[in-house]
Amino acid sequence: MKNPFKRIEIADVEDLINIAFSSASKKAKKTKSFGRKTEVGRKKESVRISTVGTIVTKKLRSVVKSFPNINEIPQVYRELLEIYISVGELKTILSKISWTSKKIFELQKLYLKRVKTSKSAVEARKLRKEFYGRVSSLLKRVERDLKFLSQLHELKNLPDFKQVPTVIICGLPNVGKSSLLWKLTGSKPKIRDYPFTTQGIMLGYIEEKGKKIQILDTPGLLDRPIEKRNRIEKKAIAALKKLADLVIFVFDASIPLEEQENLLKSVEKLVKKEFIIVANKIDIKNNAFFEEIVEKYNAVPISCKTGENIDELKRKILNFFISKN
Repeated sequence: MKNPFKRIEIADVEDLINIAFSSASKKAKKTKSFGRKTEVGRKKESVRISTVGTIVTKKLRSVVKSFPNINEIPQVYRELLEIYISVGELKTILSKISWTSKKIFELQKLYLKRVKTSKSAVEARKLRKEFYGRVSSLLKRVERDLKFLSQLHELKNLPDFKQVPTVIICGLPNVGKSSLLWKLTGSKPKIRDYPFTTQGIMLGYIEEKGKKIQILDTPGLLDRPIEKRNRIEKKAIAALKKLADLVIFVFDASIPLEEQENLLKSVEKLVKKEFIIVANKIDIKNNAFFEEIVEKYNAVPISCKTGENIDELKRKILNFFISKN
């Protein structure tokens, strides 16, 4: 499942105007023209109009085309998009920008015709300035929309989620989630920038018995109670939970049990999937803790430090997906 937002382009109105006008001026100066003053004026002003119109329309079209077809966006990416904007609002914005591009193109053709029949260099210059003004005015009308789209640029950082069985690891900070992912996959997981957390998203894969299983760790999202999450985090979780086929919740023997159980209850309310409970740090010999967790949650006691029982956990994960076939 490729990230459909990787090609997103953005545009800043002020920068676009400056680039277009500057390029037009440079091109006009390089244009060789001979003949009467009127002919020279017409030619240079035509070059300016053509350059500005082409640069602006090309950029606006490019912005619109860089967004994927809304109807073809996979559901999880669609929901992540809607953290920022509804599908309907995005369609409206892209439609406005597309209309602006077409309008500027029409104006370009109109003013090129008018310059061609202008009676003097002064009139040609006046028409070119009028064209510049109308282009600037049209761009200013969509400036707010283009600025809003610039926020969506963050979506380019979303990873390519594979359409394979998926496990999400969660638990309090520092309980060994990333270490567990590492141990399960047998290699250092890829860390990808992720727009809804400062620490990135970690991806890894188990490939055994003809199965490929995707493992995700989402720091900053599923590691604190719901009342401490902001609106964006809640929506991100709502989208990510659609990926999960199975959740691994990690308990840590060195952290008070009550805090961890409260988080487990919070996650269970959010993600209506099956859970495998893991009790990490069996190596510290907190027997009372492990006895309680194993009895209460049928947990798998492990040690990410020594690797104890990691193979047993991996078998449990594989068996879960094999049983689903």
